Amino acid sequence: MADETRLDGRIAIVTGGSRGIGRATALAMAQRGADVAVVSQSESSAQGTAEAIRASGRRALAIGCDVSKWPDVERMVQRVAAELGPPTALLNAAGINAKGAIADIEPAVYERILAVNVLGVFNVSKAVLPHMQAARQGVIISMTSSAGQRPRPLRAYYGSSKAALDVLSATLAQEVAADGIRVYAVSPGLIDTDMNAHDLATMPPDEAAQRRARIEAGEMRPPEEPGAFLAWLATDAAAAVKDTNIRWPDEEVRKRMRSLPGFPAGL
Repeated sequence: MADETRLDGRIAIVTGGSRGIGRATALAMAQRGADVAVVSQSESSAQGTAEAIRASGRRALAIGCDVSKWPDVERMVQRVAAELGPPTALLNAAGINAKGAIADIEPAVYERILAVNVLGVFNVSKAVLPHMQAARQGVIISMTSSAGQRPRPLRAYYGSSKAALDVLSATLAQEVAADGIRVYAVSPGLIDTDMNAHDLATMPPDEAAQRRARIEAGEMRPPEEPGAFLAWLATDAAAAVKDTNIRWPDEEVRKRMRSLPGFPAGL
């Protein structure tokens, strides 16, 4: 009988898998037994994660793909299915950020943010759906942000892309539930990633001071923590988690899940 806390025999795709939460989740999925396609903007940047997965004894592919371009995504998913097998787990972790006042926003920059953060999730999710529907199982997880629910000055680029992602995920969850597919949008909170480091470096002084105070208070966590959670969320043991939008920093949210089998110790 299969262990519901494991991902043995599953094929996972992780976009944004070269670093940060994407890399941490790809490695954690491999530890639970999955074979993983690591997707990044370039194949070379994905190689490090793929090599670490292979060193752990699992199969891995490193694939360069612009998730905003449908033909590229189609080819990527076709390659995964041909070389690893039909994917039934997906983490959409590819994302980009920028800040600026609405009056100053460059249309081309805004278009690129939406293309990666929203259209990219749509493209990859759409491309894997036929494989998940054929298997009558699957999990699609996308990284969102509290910025999508909390409008703030200079955050229209990123916040609106995450608000759109929340609606996309909630709608998709309703459409594919009958196919045995679960869909989640997870807000990870303050995580020690390159994106957050750049964000801090470009903040106004008063906002930067508040962020540093949160870091000093221990609110910033390593990417391995959400990575371990996201890998668990892809297992059958997490099927009892019915909320589509999950705010990972919320202690009450984690408290409800700790009693479920295989939930990562210490989280």
